[in-house]
This record gives sequence, C-alpha cells and structure tokens, in this order.
Amino acid sequence: MGFFMKACFGLCLVSAVVLLAGCSKKTSSVATSTESALITISGRASAGNIKNAAVKAYCKTFETRGDQIGETAITDSNGIYNLILPSNPGCSLEIVVSDAGDNMAKYIEEATGIEVALGATEIRALVPEPDSSQKNLTVAVTVLTELAVSYYESQEDQYASLTSAQVKTVIEAANAFMAQASGVSDILGTIPANSQVSEASASDEAKKYAAFLAGISQRATDIALDSLDLMSSLSGDIAFDNVFDSNWNDISAAYGIFVASPYNVTDLDGTYATVIEAMPSLPEGYALPPVEF
Repeated sequence: MGFFMKACFGLCLVSAVVLLAGCSKKTSSVATSTESALITISGRASAGNIKNAAVKAYCKTFETRGDQIGETAITDSNGIYNLILPSNPGCSLEIVVSDAGDNMAKYIEEATGIEVALGATEIRALVPEPDSSQKNLTVAVTVLTELAVSYYESQEDQYASLTSAQVKTVIEAANAFMAQASGVSDILGTIPANSQVSEASASDEAKKYAAFLAGISQRATDIALDSLDLMSSLSGDIAFDNVFDSNWNDISAAYGIFVASPYNVTDLDGTYATVIEAMPSLPEGYALPPVEF
C-alpha cells in the first residue's frame, strides 16, 4: 500500500510539472504575440519645443476624428514624446498635441526667448495609414504639420466622401506639398533640432527644420504675434479657401534676422538661410494645388 501511494504521488507530481510547463509556454507565446503587435510612435512637438503637453493618437477617416487609440503621452522638457498603440490601427492617424488641462503645456518663442502657454491651441499631424511591417514610426508635430492638416481639410471639403485609401492619398499629398514649400524633405519623419540648446550633432535636415520654425517665430515677432498666432492665421487661410492670404515669403527674410539675433543658439548659421530662400514662391493669394485621383 505504501509503495502504491508513493507511485501515485510521483505520477501526480510529474503530471503537474508537465501541465505547468505547458501553461508557461502558452503564456509566453501570448505575450510575444501581443508585444509584436505594438506600434511605437515617437517624435518632438515643436513650435519651439513644447513641454508638458498631452499627445494623443486618433483614427482619421473622412471628415472625422475617430476614437483615441492607445494611451496619452506627455512631452518632456525638450518636447519629446513616446506613444504606444496596442496594434496596427488599420486607418490613417491624427496625432494631436494639446494642453493636458493643467495649463502646463508651454514652449519658448525662439525669436524672443519668452515662454508661451499652449492654451487651447492644438497642433496636429496626419500620418498615412501604416502597413503591417511598420512598428516604429517617427512623427514630428509642428507648425508645418498643422499647416499640412489644414491643406488636407481644404481638399477634403471638395468631396462628398473619401475612401480610406483616398484619405491616405490626400494626407500624403498634403505632407509632401508642405515639405516642398518649406524646404524640409520630410516634415513627419525629420525631428527638428532642439531650439533651446546648441546641437551641433543634429543632421542637416533637422537643422533645416529648426531653421524654418525659427523663421516662423521671427516673422510672428516682427508683426507682434507669437508662432501659434501666425500658425492659426496661415492655417485659417488654407482651410477656408485653399489660398494663402498671408505672405509666406516673409519667413525667408525673417529667418535672416533670427540668424543674427542673440537668441540663435541652435548652430543655425547663414548657410541654412539658403534653404529658406530656395523655397517656392508663395505670394499672397496663392492657391494650393488640388489633389487629383
């Protein structure tokens, strides 16, 4: 009887170990599968660098901001954020930077060194629908990406409806046009150089981006506005009638003023002014080209 009990006990113990091992493998498999489905979006919110701002991702469909996807991220002191989406969203994305409700979202106006509150203003970027292989996306959210959103909205108003594929096409066209207009090759995937410190190691494209944003800041200062005011003015021009009612070309001259100012601490010398000067002429009353399918 003793032998029989011992045998039974041993058999049960072995069975339990095998069962637990099986459960452990299954749990590990699920965790790996979930991890592989994650999408990471990281970047910088900049008007100058916007600190303490909330960053959210939404599904973007025709004329609609869908539900929020994933959690809310908060920008650090340099405007850097990291978002994690639980899976491929299956739609284009609208990334929105705003105050978190505590009035703590602020940036340094590059042309004056004065801290400015983001307030009720949103700054947005539109991301074409990622494909299944894209797990890590870089998305800058800046004055330029906000202008691209306005261009998208002006085009959207021309149609009764758009499919998800057409939404993606219009987003790509809007981002590409603002890249061409500014001289920044990729307004989403290039992270602007830090506007508050010397950043000699930044790439040329990152410095070009910072240069353009500094030009906007200087132009705004020259006409007694801040960057957010000028952004709203330009965005309103585009979204209302697809026309620039403001003189885009003044940004080039303003950048030259910024380069010589004591607030230029970003290693942006005159060589980057040539980038701004080379941007396409967009005089007052310029109509942005329509997107055709």
